[in-house]
Amino acid sequence: MRRPICLMAASFGAGIFFGFYMELSKFAALVFVYALIMFLTLKHDKKNMLCLSLVFFLSGAFCLFIHVNKKDPMLSFVDNYTTIEGTVLDVQKRDADRYRLVVKTSGEKSKVLVNIYGDTGIENHWDIAGRNVQISGKAELPSERRNPKTFDYQLFLQTKGIHVLMNITPHDMTVIDGNVKILTNVLSNIRYNYIHKIIKIMNEKNAGILTGMIFGDKNLLDDDIYEMFQKNGTAHILAVSGLHVGVVYIFLNRLLKSRRNIFLNIVLLLFLFLYVALSSFAPSALRAGGMITLHIISKILCRRYDMLCAGAAMAFIMMLFNPLIIFDMGFQLSFLAIFILAIVLPAMLRIYNSDIMAILALQISLAPVTAYLFNYFSFAAFLINTPVIFIAGIIIPIGIILIPLSYIPGPLFYICAGLMDSLCGIMYKLNEITYVKGGLFFNVVSPPIWALFIFYGFLFLGCSEAVWIFLKRKEIKKIIFTATAVIVIVFAGTAPVHDDFHKAQLIFVDVGQGDCLHIRTPGGRNILIDGGGSQNFDVGKRILIPYLLKNGVKKIDMAFVSHMHLDHYAGIVSLANNFSIDKLVFYEANQVIEGEILSETGLRKEQIMYLTKGQKIMIDKDVWIEVLYPEKKQASEYMALKADGSNENDISLILKVHYYGLSALMTGDLTFKGEERLLDKYKGNDERLKSDFLKIGHHGSKYSTSDEFLSVVSPDFTVFQVGRNGFGHPTREVLEKCEYINAEIFRNDKHGAIGVFINKKKEKPVIKTIILEK
Repeated sequence: MRRPICLMAASFGAGIFFGFYMELSKFAALVFVYALIMFLTLKHDKKNMLCLSLVFFLSGAFCLFIHVNKKDPMLSFVDNYTTIEGTVLDVQKRDADRYRLVVKTSGEKSKVLVNIYGDTGIENHWDIAGRNVQISGKAELPSERRNPKTFDYQLFLQTKGIHVLMNITPHDMTVIDGNVKILTNVLSNIRYNYIHKIIKIMNEKNAGILTGMIFGDKNLLDDDIYEMFQKNGTAHILAVSGLHVGVVYIFLNRLLKSRRNIFLNIVLLLFLFLYVALSSFAPSALRAGGMITLHIISKILCRRYDMLCAGAAMAFIMMLFNPLIIFDMGFQLSFLAIFILAIVLPAMLRIYNSDIMAILALQISLAPVTAYLFNYFSFAAFLINTPVIFIAGIIIPIGIILIPLSYIPGPLFYICAGLMDSLCGIMYKLNEITYVKGGLFFNVVSPPIWALFIFYGFLFLGCSEAVWIFLKRKEIKKIIFTATAVIVIVFAGTAPVHDDFHKAQLIFVDVGQGDCLHIRTPGGRNILIDGGGSQNFDVGKRILIPYLLKNGVKKIDMAFVSHMHLDHYAGIVSLANNFSIDKLVFYEANQVIEGEILSETGLRKEQIMYLTKGQKIMIDKDVWIEVLYPEKKQASEYMALKADGSNENDISLILKVHYYGLSALMTGDLTFKGEERLLDKYKGNDERLKSDFLKIGHHGSKYSTSDEFLSVVSPDFTVFQVGRNGFGHPTREVLEKCEYINAEIFRNDKHGAIGVFINKKKEKPVIKTIILEK
């Protein structure tokens, strides 16, 4: 067969994928069924190909098994204070008083991510790289995926060989005199000496763009600027990718005129290795460096270079050394781009031969995966990527020339840096124009993963040489058989990836230290009760919007705000400004600050609704929400309540959600005082308060959830919406009260998102969580 390396790499990657998501017994059954079907349907000359595929499929699964079962010695120290010694492999200054180090321990040879909070007092922080350090602190596991289909930080770090992290202060670290890893230290000093010099010459935002383009270091970029590049579809410029390494290679190749000169090609490879090392060995840079190496070897040996085979060979090598790298987004996008250029572009060039077709092929073909990973679609990408890439083709080689120039006295460095300032300014302006005008990008929900695989399966199949040959020979049966095989493989392959959360009707979303209940109705409506919030980061943008878009939610039909405290309301404000909310619901007392609400949310007056005790909102068939508290008051009383902010917890909207006969009581931040009032209002009518689920008030504070209140509500399930905090939430007393009444306890900080699956027959609901309690 032609290109056996492609079959080998694809089978090896598929083995890793299935091995990661499937149980061993199911995996073995799948392999057996696949082999049996293929053996019975394939002709004799194709069975060798089947055997090759199976061997590499099983090899991929075995390689993953060996990799994940090679336990990191640092895992034995998790949740304990320990002292480690090791070498700093990488150091980054995240902001004024936060640093991030990757340390390779001396004895265990483990990689540990170390976050330092506070001023280290070290003037040249980059000089720590390559040096030995002693660090004392608590070893912790990185956070797993907290909400369905969202970012898994733990898996992200595992793709880089990191299983444990430590959060420390500068006093917990000591730099040890002694041996220094010269190459690591020199590379760090080169990178940061360069950055240190250009920020003195260039405009701050332009310097951030340049360092992003040259080293993939985005620490100098404001979040707003990076978001602008993202939404314009040009953020790939700000990370060292195959494009960057390719530009460097083309530039140096023309400069050296190396052709088949072995010595010059070795010099060229050494320079490229140094550049890939300066980019901290980003997967896309490694891929490009490896493929360029194969290109140079083929040139020296006078052999034909095939991009598809070279890409498959590099993917195989990288997966062999680190099977988990297939879950790295840089790896996925980099190799997908290569396969598009190798398979789709030639097919498009048969239709219309033009230089613009390469960019067009990438933009169109990468749009579905961009929607899946980043949840946006940008028309601006089609408009400005061509000029942006053209300008990048000038900036990157000159920017790299600036590296050695930064050590040479004289005006040349300043002249070139000034030119870079102007070019980066033009690039910024191009992005700003399309971003400010708006309407050129919009949020999109993630397509189902099976649809993504079907798209790329048929894209590559339709553009392949084999299908073109089948069409010319009018062998329609072969095309139908191949297409059917793609569909069967895709649905079998993506089945293990699915979780059941898309079927859950109630999801207690993990928003950290805050409340948020997402209600999905039978008719497809989406309701929120509270939206979390934090002083440290934008919960709406960073947690709620990704969660909603990745789980197929285009808009919120109605959002209830229990009260106006930050950890309940701020996420809703962010959603109103950056997402879509049809109706926003408050307790009627907030009518006196309506102007403030409209200003903060950007909503219209008719989108605001006010409720009081006794009102019911029909959400959908068999789904409604009733307001149990607070009652209606006079306007003057509302003025007094809102003037005294200390009343806010006690005037939380208390909502009872009814769904197929199951009930959930949402209590906001109700305190003992509020509970007493609520019990008094329903004295003699306790059934109104009784609920299957109780969202514990005030995150499990010792000032809420009295014995009497818990007894009257008598829940089967209790939910603590709580994150890492300094308040001691939830308290031991409240947990013990819930245990005493034999209620099942669920906590966002221990379990992540909590999904409730309700049966219409009113059977006991099934509850699933994203992560299990450690």
